[in-house]
Parts: sequence; structure tokens; C-alpha cells
Amino acid sequence: MTRLEKVFGRCWFAKGDNAKGDLAKGIFAMGMMAGLLVLVSGCEPKKPEPQILTLEDAKIEKINLKSDTTGTIQVSFYSERHKTEIVDEGEITPETEIVINGAQSTLKDLRVGERVRGEVRIDEVDGKKRRVAIQIVADRPEPVGG
Repeated sequence: MTRLEKVFGRCWFAKGDNAKGDLAKGIFAMGMMAGLLVLVSGCEPKKPEPQILTLEDAKIEKINLKSDTTGTIQVSFYSERHKTEIVDEGEITPETEIVINGAQSTLKDLRVGERVRGEVRIDEVDGKKRRVAIQIVADRPEPVGG
């Protein structure tokens, strides 16, 4: 038996009536090895989908601007689940959609004390929950900038 026959098996070098059967067995064995390598190679476990929290009526308690479009916002809202008022903070990113009276706005346009609604994505990073605002909507009696 040659070195190649030892590595790849006799199927690649088979001669005679049994050559097709040996080749099929060899292809099957190589397919099984490839599948095993994929399984053993350490596929990452699927990360859980982030939770989306919808706030119907929240009050802005505090705004920390890093720029016109980034920072943090602290809001208070009544939690039906906990049956109490909760104060929580979320991150504002350039991707956060801020709408005031139907017009696109930025974080600097929001006001402390204003009533808002919106959506928050809750991610888990290194075992800690990170809240990122997806959308904040405020309805004011006067036009934006007024």
C-alpha cells in the first residue's frame, strides 16, 4: 500500500470491478470528515434576540448630551409589569430616530419634563443590560424650535 493510499484510502486508487464502490465509500467518508470538522470547529452559539421595550407614556427626567445626536436620556414611566413608577436611562445613538411633532429632530431638541413615547432595544453585553433608544416621539402644542 502506498503512502497516498494510506492517507486517502484505497478508493482513489482502486482498479477493477470494485473501483466504483470503493470510490463512493471514499467520497462518503470524506463528506463525513468535512461535516465533523464543521461541527468540531466551534460554531458560535446563536446570540439571543434583543428585547424591544415599547414606552407609551414616559417623562424625560434628564438629558446628557455628548453631541447633538448622541448621549443618554433618563425617563420615568409607569411599569404595568412591576406596578410602580420606574426611572431608567437609555443610550442615544446617531441611529436613534427622534421625531417632534412629526418632524425629524435631534437629541438637543428634546426638553426635560417633556412627555414622550418610543422604543428601546435591550442588549446584553458582557452580562450587563444596555438600553439603546430606537425611536423617541414627542408631540408638542407649538412648532419645533418654538
